[in-house]
Amino acid sequence: MAIGGCGAGAAESDARSAADSFLDAAGTDPASACERLAPETRRALEENTGSGCDAALRQVGLGAAGAAESVDVAGHGAQVRYEGDTVFLALFDKGWLVTAAGCRRTSDDRSEPYDCDVEGG
Repeated sequence: MAIGGCGAGAAESDARSAADSFLDAAGTDPASACERLAPETRRALEENTGSGCDAALRQVGLGAAGAAESVDVAGHGAQVRYEGDTVFLALFDKGWLVTAAGCRRTSDDRSEPYDCDVEGG
């Protein structure tokens, strides 16, 4: 299992920790998980479901992600791939926040975007 790219450092570790915390909270403490969402992602989730954030996360019902397989950080963006999920994050003043989760490829074509259960506008 490869975690991180060349010289996995603090950014990779911090991004993975933020993704892990979000996924753990999404199933047990959705209100806490909402605090880990980027503002635009939270707004889009609430608008798309017509519910408050914590109720919307319960509605979406993110499944078990499985073990982390890799972490890639490029500038202010990160991607954490798990066995059953991919989480995208962005670096904000208060740290790494989730911009998309519940993401999976729907095509073998790598140029096709991910399909995500939770994502910003």
